Amino acid sequence: MDENKQRVENQEMVDVGMLLQSYADESSFGVRLVVTAYPFMGEIVAAVAAEYSLDEGAPADLATVRGFGDEVAVMTLLPYAREAVSTLSARVFGKPLLLPTVEHGDVGFDFDEVNAANV
Repeated sequence: MDENKQRVENQEMVDVGMLLQSYADESSFGVRLVVTAYPFMGEIVAAVAAEYSLDEGAPADLATVRGFGDEVAVMTLLPYAREAVSTLSARVFGKPLLLPTVEHGDVGFDFDEVNAANV
């Protein structure tokens, strides 16, 4: 998801960026969601991750990992990212920053990049 400005629940406009990262090896794979927010008072960066184990057999390919990431991992990680941003902003700036809810499909991997990697 590209950085964009979003109105954050009765607060001023805030630049919010979300980045997804993934890795895979023979026995597991993981997805990390990094949220960067730029309220008027500074910068907040929070990263949350999930790791999944694979049954014995062939390791997951990049397209499978990122497909699972788009459908399952992102929606699992978003509430934790929202909580992390809120807690960090309250502790550091004295005011919690509440990120807006994100609709399914709004945050995901770039499959053009996946297809280029599989060529």
